[in-house]
Amino acid sequence: MRFCTSCGTQLQDGAQVCPNCGQRVVGVNPKPMGGGQPGMGGQPGMSGQPGMGVQPGMYARTRSRIDNIFSSLVYDKTTGSIMEFSLWCSVCLGVLLLFLATILTGDKEVLSRYTDGFRLLWLFTMLFSIGLGVTMVFRKLKPIMLFGAEIVLQLIMFITYYATVMGRFSDLPRMMDRRKIEVEGTGIIIAFFVITLLVVIGIIACSSIHFFSQINLGKVTAILSMVYSGLLFVLMLLLYFCPYIEYDDEKYQLFARVRDYDIPSGWGFTGSCFWLGSIAFLLISAAITVYTVMFFGGVIDNRKNKIYVLSGGISGPNSQRMPAIQCVQGSYPGQVFNLQNVEFSMGSQQGVNLVIPDTHVSRTHCTVRFNFSNGMYEVRDLSTNGVYLLNGVRLQKGVYTPLQRGTIFCLGSVNQQFRLL
Repeated sequence: MRFCTSCGTQLQDGAQVCPNCGQRVVGVNPKPMGGGQPGMGGQPGMSGQPGMGVQPGMYARTRSRIDNIFSSLVYDKTTGSIMEFSLWCSVCLGVLLLFLATILTGDKEVLSRYTDGFRLLWLFTMLFSIGLGVTMVFRKLKPIMLFGAEIVLQLIMFITYYATVMGRFSDLPRMMDRRKIEVEGTGIIIAFFVITLLVVIGIIACSSIHFFSQINLGKVTAILSMVYSGLLFVLMLLLYFCPYIEYDDEKYQLFARVRDYDIPSGWGFTGSCFWLGSIAFLLISAAITVYTVMFFGGVIDNRKNKIYVLSGGISGPNSQRMPAIQCVQGSYPGQVFNLQNVEFSMGSQQGVNLVIPDTHVSRTHCTVRFNFSNGMYEVRDLSTNGVYLLNGVRLQKGVYTPLQRGTIFCLGSVNQQFRLL
């Protein structure tokens, strides 16, 4: 009888990984296949073949793949991985535009403190976007990334952006050496700002409820995110077309050729500092919105997208072990592999989580993950030869099929069988 030195869980004979805490078990002498003889898989008549049994440290080599958007693009080649990479490129483009908007001079002669204010806004937005890009590369806790993106970018940066623009409008009469000059037409801008702000608050509220409760508001959050992007685009158009000034008893559009009217051109926001930053701001907001829609739509991730804090393990009848799979028959008989809270990939090529040396197993044969919302495993078939249940039913290819604990599935043939613990 053996126990894990980390958490004290009783271990099965030959287990290399603790099914409860995922701690690797040291000093294991794996059983050879074929009933004690070096063999290929424990099948009758194959016990005398040269061994493909588990070698010490083999499981450690299966974790050589680093999970990021680049490895996902190479190994998974799914629509979701392509979309993740495309959105990451959009964020990188936004960072580049924000960098240019930060360093470009702009108009220093007219209200330079507002130009400097925009530069400071673009700088903080750029730093946040860099962090967002790094998080996207390593695919760290997508729900938390979305939640942070909505709070930081869609609320704090949005309010700062609006306040900076409207502050420039309101300060125009005082800074101009004219008595009859004022900015009008800002009422509709204020109304759209209030509506957009309410939508942002709704996004944050729905995200909080969805991520940290049992209520599923993913679709509502996705819809509100799309509405927000549309309102933000309209608001930027209104900031350009609606404001006009009354100057010498005549009205002119604020963004007209103001030099013809002896009004400093800085009020036209023609400087690259403003427009490059605004375009980047809109681009990154759109990238977050698309990511949110794809995330809740199942393209990037097909779960119910909830964060569950497992303090003290899983409650209920299955509390004796964390999600794991056990090889019943094949290359690793009796070995238990903890899913380690990731989408566990299985195949014949180096780079997957579990390498299975079998000609019937595809390079990336399938992935397995556990859905804590319903207590079910989800298996996605990515192979040519298929993933089968013991009754001969093949799982649908390319989709996540829910399976109960205790289910045994086969990879390619009956030679490779695994049980969902």
